[in-house]
Amino acid sequence: MVSKVLAYRRHVDAHMSTLLKSGLSAETAALLRLGLAHEEQHQELLLMDLLHLFSQSPSRPAYDPRWPADEPGRSGRFRPAKFSAFLPTTVTSCPSRNSNSVSGLET
Repeated sequence: MVSKVLAYRRHVDAHMSTLLKSGLSAETAALLRLGLAHEEQHQELLLMDLLHLFSQSPSRPAYDPRWPADEPGRSGRFRPAKFSAFLPTTVTSCPSRNSNSVSGLET
């Protein structure tokens, strides 16, 4: 089964390479960017699912064995943060609206 997936991947890669070298219209380039972003979301969701499953396993598998081990002691303890650390430092006007924007967030 893996060999079929790899063969399909080579097929797609070859055809995408040909397409990218052919010169794309603005519309096709925009659709390609959208499609790539969509596929990236699939990969991110798959990774999040994998990490969640690993976190639920009693055998405690590691996604990356080089990742630093957790500190001994109680994990997941809530520690309130100082609110001032999260306050934005700049205020800019938003050109598309009549409101002000604080670091991209409406005020």
